[in-house]
Amino acid sequence: MAITHFAANVIHLAGDIVRVNDLATSVVCTPGHAMARAAGAYGFHAAATAGPLTLALDAPEMNKGISDPYAANDLLWAGIFSPGSTGLAWLASGQNVADGAVLESAGNGKLRALAAGVPLARAIEAINATTGDARVRVEAI
Repeated sequence: MAITHFAANVIHLAGDIVRVNDLATSVVCTPGHAMARAAGAYGFHAAATAGPLTLALDAPEMNKGISDPYAANDLLWAGIFSPGSTGLAWLASGQNVADGAVLESAGNGKLRALAAGVPLARAIEAINATTGDARVRVEAI
């Protein structure tokens, strides 16, 4: 069953994360995008590379909810998710995943069904994103 609304308007849903705010983002991103440190900044997680699952976080102290984008060069709140922790990530357009599907990076800050990459997360709900990007609840692997 797909969830179309969320009781909590946050990216980190449950479990342990390390919350960091030490680098700017090199890209325009929205909370929930999969991120990675590279060249002294956070950019989109590269396809087929290892984790840990790191998501751009909402930052209410900066008036950034889950729909408020970070501009390039903004200081980014990022959450490094421990295995078993849950969050709200972006599923790439064109994907239709079942509850329990293993996900990898699509390379653009979004996740997709595991193909030949490295597992980052597991969907904890079924989501059909065939008509556009969608948020999906995930568990870090």
